[in-house]
Amino acid sequence: MFLLSPWPPLTTIKHIASAPNCDAARAVGLAPSFIGQPGYWGPHDRDEDGIACELFFGGRIHRTVDEIPQIGDRALRW
Repeated sequence: MFLLSPWPPLTTIKHIASAPNCDAARAVGLAPSFIGQPGYWGPHDRDEDGIACELFFGGRIHRTVDEIPQIGDRALRW
């Protein structure tokens, strides 16, 4: 399997570890991800725009956690 991967072995392991869901992809640092990148799995791309594991808040897509609006010291999430 590793011989067929276009990525280095550690990246390939992270890609496989991110398969179960977006929480797993975030835990290994591969979210959000674009088609063709490690961490991209079709079932994780809810809106089928080629970006998996996007963060949604307030009807808007946020590519990173840093883009989510903050109130005081608490981040508003999901």
